[in-house]
Amino acid sequence: MVSSQRIVKSGPMETIDYEAFDGSGADGRAAAIRSHDPRNDDPVVVGSCDGLVCFKVRGGFLLYNPTTGESRNVPISDLDLTGEGKFFHGFGYDPAFDEYKIVHVYYVEDPGMWWVAIFSLRSGSWRRMMVQLDIHPGGFNTNYPPIYSGLGFGWHKSRQGICWNGALHWCLELRELSNIDLYDSKPVIVSFNLSEENFHREIPVPNLDAMMRISIVGLGIHGANLLMYVGTPHFFMAWIMKENGIGGSWEELYKVSTGGIYILTWQQIPIVYTRREKIVFELGSSEMILFNPQHGNVEGYPIRVNGGSAIYIETLVSPYLGCEPSRI
Repeated sequence: MVSSQRIVKSGPMETIDYEAFDGSGADGRAAAIRSHDPRNDDPVVVGSCDGLVCFKVRGGFLLYNPTTGESRNVPISDLDLTGEGKFFHGFGYDPAFDEYKIVHVYYVEDPGMWWVAIFSLRSGSWRRMMVQLDIHPGGFNTNYPPIYSGLGFGWHKSRQGICWNGALHWCLELRELSNIDLYDSKPVIVSFNLSEENFHREIPVPNLDAMMRISIVGLGIHGANLLMYVGTPHFFMAWIMKENGIGGSWEELYKVSTGGIYILTWQQIPIVYTRREKIVFELGSSEMILFNPQHGNVEGYPIRVNGGSAIYIETLVSPYLGCEPSRI
């Protein structure tokens, strides 16, 4: 079976052959969209890895292989994963133990600690632990400036982590108090090693102009490389990192004017490149477009999005990993 990349989105849940949209007629567009019904309402994309897509659903999580249609419900059980809105999560592969894991990171006010809940697909069980993450979450509450450094999502639409080289990565907003009433914001990349099950803040971000009016920052995957993107009211740029960890360096991938989609600049999230070097963008939580950076023109997709999207590769990997599916 030859693996192909597809987009999976929620609200409603559909998979999209994005290459068919780039250069196909109406018939090709209709055939490019496939609907899915895994019997869950309002799923939110957590992440994808090796053909498996993880969604946050009511009462827990859902693991789904869009290629085979096989799904697995993962209840939260008695774990309190609310975190009062102060959370981020991800799904990825642990190469040391040949294992897939759901990771949910959340903050508990009392005793004022970060917790990580981890679900192992092989064991089929949750476990959680307190972790050291030296960032106060005051920035999550945008109504008040943080007393300490804080994390926020003002630049980010999504809390989903990107799995790269055995670790989940999040690009978060670090807010540092610079005055009594003001704070400065800058992006920071936080990573969680899936084998060691600990946090690192070791990947520096590309050098950004301090006067740059950043409207959105995020991470993705480009080929085998980690990708970071930044959007401003006038242009969109992206970098790739070819090596892992501190020793890696960022290489500029592109910088394009976004005048054609200026009005929605703050919502632009690049999903994927097509073979014709066009870029599929997700605009907030409403729609997708096909952007041609060479000519600056925009082509709309007949698609609506609510709950996020991700790229997956067509595989036969089972969400049960050889375990007997539950008959409950």
